[in-house]
Amino acid sequence: MTTITFLRTELLADIADAAFTEADIMSERHSAHELHQLTDICQDDSLPLTLRLLGLAFSEALLTLRAICVGDPARDELSDGDPFPENFHLRLRENVPHVAAIRLKECVHAFMVAFVLWRALSPLDVARGADWQLRMKEAHRDLAATAEVALQTFTPPMRRRLFPF
Repeated sequence: MTTITFLRTELLADIADAAFTEADIMSERHSAHELHQLTDICQDDSLPLTLRLLGLAFSEALLTLRAICVGDPARDELSDGDPFPENFHLRLRENVPHVAAIRLKECVHAFMVAFVLWRALSPLDVARGADWQLRMKEAHRDLAATAEVALQTFTPPMRRRLFPF
């Protein structure tokens, strides 16, 4: 069984980098307050919303991958001080090859980042939000296609008994 782990720190770093870039692009058309809302997406006050969106994105990715997953997908145990998990874990069936697992990790990561940025940008700038929605849909399409290939290509072959007549 292959387990893919998505680290919260990596996801938040990618989201923060993309949000900073988007704020730089949008700086000519928007006020400093709107840009501040976007650049602070991974800061203390905005972090709970961002983590809830990450959990929602992970759940949606799991629905797409349910045919190649084993057991219940898991998050790290919730602690008393931190209501959000540190990591997200995805357990794949034995017959999913390593190459497909690597591709699935890339697709799920891209989907989760695009999902959070789409939800964060939509209220601030409809055009930029639509761009991230398109990226999210493309990442989801890649995710579904990779899962389908892993499911169809790597299933064990059927064996037929040979009859002489």
